[in-house]
Amino acid sequence: MTAQLSDQILAVFRVVLKNPSMSAEDDFFESGGDSTAAVDAAAMINQQTGVAVPIAQMFIYPTAEELAEALSSLSA
Repeated sequence: MTAQLSDQILAVFRVVLKNPSMSAEDDFFESGGDSTAAVDAAAMINQQTGVAVPIAQMFIYPTAEELAEALSSLSA
């Protein structure tokens, strides 16, 4: 599930940041994201996956890969 969730999060990050070349290891904020974009991304992730994303988690785990792992741990 973590790999699939990571792919879904990455797809959202790419849309929100308008960066189709972003990888799962790229930092959301270093790639141009800010707090407003993080709120948008969290809402889209929730809408597409049904997984609630606490905004603070995006700052602690700023890559798609790290965030997916953290969210999987929270829901386990």
